[in-house]
Amino acid sequence: MSKKLSIEEVNKRLQKVHQGKVNLDPFSYVKIHTKAKFIDKNFGEWYAFPSDVLGGHGHPKRAAQTISILKTIPLDKVQKQILENHKGNISIDPSTYVGVYTKAKFIDKEYGEWWTFPCYILEGHGHPKRGYANVSLALSKYFDSSGVLLSTLSKQAGAPCSVIQRIAQKYGQQVALDYLNKNLDSNGKYKLKISSLETIFKEQLKDIFPNLELWNKQPLETNSIAFHPDFRLEGIGKILYVDVHGLWIHCNMNKDNKYHFNRAHNFLFNNICLLQFFEDEIRDKFAIVKSIIISKLGIIDHKYAARKLNFKEVPFSEAKEFLEMNHLMGSMACKTIGLYNNNELICLLGYKIKKDIVTIERFCTKLNTSCVGGFGKLVSYLKQFNKPIISYCDLRYADGHSYEKLGFQNIGETLGWSWTDGVYRYNRLMCRAGSGKTERENATIKKWFKIYDAGQRKYRLDL
Repeated sequence: MSKKLSIEEVNKRLQKVHQGKVNLDPFSYVKIHTKAKFIDKNFGEWYAFPSDVLGGHGHPKRAAQTISILKTIPLDKVQKQILENHKGNISIDPSTYVGVYTKAKFIDKEYGEWWTFPCYILEGHGHPKRGYANVSLALSKYFDSSGVLLSTLSKQAGAPCSVIQRIAQKYGQQVALDYLNKNLDSNGKYKLKISSLETIFKEQLKDIFPNLELWNKQPLETNSIAFHPDFRLEGIGKILYVDVHGLWIHCNMNKDNKYHFNRAHNFLFNNICLLQFFEDEIRDKFAIVKSIIISKLGIIDHKYAARKLNFKEVPFSEAKEFLEMNHLMGSMACKTIGLYNNNELICLLGYKIKKDIVTIERFCTKLNTSCVGGFGKLVSYLKQFNKPIISYCDLRYADGHSYEKLGFQNIGETLGWSWTDGVYRYNRLMCRAGSGKTERENATIKKWFKIYDAGQRKYRLDL
């Protein structure tokens, strides 16, 4: 099945397979192997891979609507293997069985019902509470009695199969076996681990959130979000989710180009706030990260009203220092205006006057400070140029509501990116085609990879 089906083609196939009972949310669709939102009038909303739903399955309650064309293990053999592996504790609902790689309904006398892939149950895991039937059973699925990696491993589905296979191929069976033993708990489940980046995030916020723990599960507020954010924070009547992204693990070698974009839009669509920060921001600019977080949660102590502050043009040297201290993207060459409390600069806006438009290049408020009406007051100054005002909203940590309150119109989104060496990020213009080499060849020499953002939403204010 092609990965580049248009929404029209997907909808046409959905109609044929599900007779109009299942609809695709076009806002969430990227491609058939990236999860999207589906709606069933009788059962509600859920996220699944379009490829699954188009194949007649992928529905959490209807199960298979048509018979999958995948080759499958006969039901009687599946039932026999489940009986042997799980000692009669688990049974499969035969009416939901399509194949070992299609979710089916399982019943546990003690824990109730759930849906999962039969291949997981056949491997001895896949149970939401029991985990692996036993560790030895789990290990037997990867290695034979003499410790040799099973040749059929590549044909098995589900983690940790692919992980163990890659490790074994690169470093040998013993290293893979050590990894498996180290990362499985006594029940055969993966141990929940926290990365150094997540640890830094916790430590830096312990003065405000002393009991902060890794979240790593779906948001509580809705079942329509398939992603598992790293942290959940509560403020004064506000809820905030935060992701901290390592540069190497989130570059385009390891993540889809729209990975961060899809996360942002999934949360925006459900009206839940998600902030996504990169490793270098957590490491080098945490004071700004922290300020953004407490501002979103409404727990800032220093508050000002723009109407009580004095408007001034900001000298270049002062503006540069202010932006480096208070804006994640740092300073840039542009004209700057600001609001002052006596001689203290509270918030700043940077802009450029171009032939047909005025562009907003920077806006920020002093760390751990809010300025009610500050953005609107500074934007009003730009109206004197009698040109449309253009600005971009970074969807990693903003949602554009400040623009919309002032009458700006959303006129589109673009997906941006930068280079990374796994430690820092670099402007995309710092590696281009030249010296007889392509952009990719020059990037390979530098050992740089692309890392994509969550999208830039373009806003325009026509006077």
